[in-house]
Amino acid sequence: MTTPLVSIVVPVFEPHPSFFRQAIDSLFAQTFTDFEVIIVEDPSTAQGRAMLAGIDDPRLIYILNQERTSLPRQHNRGLAEARGRFICRFDADDICEPQRLERELAFLHANPGIDVVGSWLTVIDEQGAVVGSRRYPADHASIVAAMRRFNPVANSTVMFRREVYERFGGWRDSALPAQDYEWYSRLGAGGARFANLEEPLVRYRLHGGSIKSSQLRGTIRTTIDVKRTYWLPQMDMTSRAMLWAEQALLFLPSWLVLKLFVAIRYGRRT
Repeated sequence: MTTPLVSIVVPVFEPHPSFFRQAIDSLFAQTFTDFEVIIVEDPSTAQGRAMLAGIDDPRLIYILNQERTSLPRQHNRGLAEARGRFICRFDADDICEPQRLERELAFLHANPGIDVVGSWLTVIDEQGAVVGSRRYPADHASIVAAMRRFNPVANSTVMFRREVYERFGGWRDSALPAQDYEWYSRLGAGGARFANLEEPLVRYRLHGGSIKSSQLRGTIRTTIDVKRTYWLPQMDMTSRAMLWAEQALLFLPSWLVLKLFVAIRYGRRT
């Protein structure tokens, strides 16, 4: 079997019957085609394999764990199986724009000094309607500076070189549920170089049943821990003020926490 240039890792647990298929279909609709899709699923009430009926493509690799593990361990299992020189992360309820892989790969080829590239986001709701957007800083210095305040890398948009994983290791259970922010902070503090493309290449789905909302309070708590571990000595007053605000969010009702978080982080459609 020919070794693919790009490996796309998709951890899955309790996949949504329509969101999951839409996510995977968006990968196989890419303009760039030299890739493999590695789905790592923990045992679910309704298995994702059944939702993939009709996809007869040798680039699809499906792995079902025998027991419940965790999102970081699912991700790391996918990384261990990946054969590509470049690795993408993707969430099982988002949608890739058709040119995502082509744009990110072209950027990494043209910029050998960059280790990790992401992009902006379009935020959609359960029906796929656009409800907001998210623009991230583009250059390395601005991205690392922003890490003191928030995670300026949208995980579902990311492509990185295999050497990054070999150098820094994978995701950590101890950072759940802010394992993405911890990984990018570890890389940023350790000298890896970042960029974000100034175009939305992924539609990020925000919905009430997603991990993104149900684990929000835990994400905020762990985010605070990551900031203290990697960035506290470098924080200016603005960064420290955001840290204090996040600590205050933990004392508010869950519904209000989600509303404030969405308004602050993703903005509103204009």
